[in-house]
Amino acid sequence: ALPIYKQVTVGRCNTAKPGFFDFEGKQKWEAWKALGDMSPQQAMKEYVSAVRKLDPSWSLKPGEPKKVERKTAFGGPVVSSLYQEETIREEDKNIFDYCREIGRA
Repeated sequence: ALPIYKQVTVGRCNTAKPGFFDFEGKQKWEAWKALGDMSPQQAMKEYVSAVRKLDPSWSLKPGEPKKVERKTAFGGPVVSSLYQEETIREEDKNIFDYCREIGRA
């Protein structure tokens, strides 16, 4: 969708091709360059179509009710029960253990 967006907002590809080791930039540039002389109006139609494929409830008009209800399989806070306070014998403690104890007091 990015090359189509660039075609709508900037127009025809007007930048130099990125360097050999800029793999991501080169792919984006080639996709934009491949659109050639596509009109901004046609690019806008294709962009809207691509966005609607990704999010069917998306609308061009702000405030328009969503057409698709999203359902989530799981939600809410997550609590881990795997953490347990480590018990260290007095003879095995180091300076960090003593500092931790002081911080809790």
